[in-house]
Amino acid sequence: VARELGEVPEVRAESDGLAEALSQSVREHTAVRDELIERELRASGAWVRDTFGERPDGLRAGEVWEHGVRLAARYRVEHDITGPGDALGPQPEQHEEQREWERARKAIARDQRQLGRDVAVELDVDLGIGF
Repeated sequence: VARELGEVPEVRAESDGLAEALSQSVREHTAVRDELIERELRASGAWVRDTFGERPDGLRAGEVWEHGVRLAARYRVEHDITGPGDALGPQPEQHEEQREWERARKAIARDQRQLGRDVAVELDVDLGIGF
């Protein structure tokens, strides 16, 4: 095994180096994603105004507004949604992506309701009974 893979300390050092490189890459990805989310929050583009309105003055309402915008911006960044219209874009076709889209949509609807926005969202209830 040592001839094929190398000496144990060398293999361990290589493994540790790869693990550190992966951790660094994840930290950098997270930092870039968070910066993109903050840019969306500061820019308050058309999708923000259409979905949440202007940022409210009150402290609690402002926090709810920021939470909703950050949540939608995170989804947009992670799923490469760049259009100025709908916050989440069209419903994806892939099952796992549909679940993420649905969770984001429901969370945004909750924040919209807390802000007193008229939300025309039907929340589907999956009872798992096969209908």
